[in-house]
Amino acid sequence: MKVGEQALRAAGLALAHALWSVSDLEDGALCPLAIVGDGETHLRLFRFEAPTQEQAIARAKREMAQVQGTPWAFARDGIIREGEEPVDILSVDCWEPGMGAPVTVMQRYVPRGTSGRFRLRGPIEVVIDGRVVREAAAARAIELVREGMLSHNSVAELLPEWQ
Repeated sequence: MKVGEQALRAAGLALAHALWSVSDLEDGALCPLAIVGDGETHLRLFRFEAPTQEQAIARAKREMAQVQGTPWAFARDGIIREGEEPVDILSVDCWEPGMGAPVTVMQRYVPRGTSGRFRLRGPIEVVIDGRVVREAAAARAIELVREGMLSHNSVAELLPEWQ
């Protein structure tokens, strides 16, 4: 599957903004957000507020499915289970013209309210067709996601202390 560079950079920027947003939270979840290209060189940030997280995510997914001809990335907060342990995770779906389907980028994290200090947990992962791509095979994609993350000046400064 072709994975677009613009989509991966947009995913990095969306992931960075999502991390920046949740890094200050004592409790609660990220308001789902999207970064959408305008067909030129600019990206726009959208937030999807709703009475519940599920409604906000569903609305965002509907709206992202309508975006045509420009890259987009949609970030949301969630929890996965590793054994019996719940793990906080940010996932970012991204797409651009020429891609058959969106690709997902995931980052586990430890909320500030859990340990008194926000931090990242493990590496960035790339998911294609529902399967995590081995880190070596995803190296170029992860590099592009990191480029997008570092374009967020505040996050670029904070990343070292979040590691």
